[in-house]
Amino acid sequence: MVATQIRPLRRDVVAAFERSVTRLPEVLSVYTMAGSDDFLVHVTAPTSIPCTPSSSTSSPTGARSSASAPRSSAST
Repeated sequence: MVATQIRPLRRDVVAAFERSVTRLPEVLSVYTMAGSDDFLVHVTAPTSIPCTPSSSTSSPTGARSSASAPRSSAST
């Protein structure tokens, strides 16, 4: 979600903003707001790393590693 403010807040400027934003393929929806922000723009973007639940961790390159505690070899 991206909150935006339009200045100057005039009908022609607002209409031009709405037209240009709704043409973008990343924009899912546009909401008119009351308050300090004028619009809330719902956007999407492709993910670079798949989000899958796993017991092991994943690095940005996709390599997987399992975390384990160090072992001691003390004998009694």
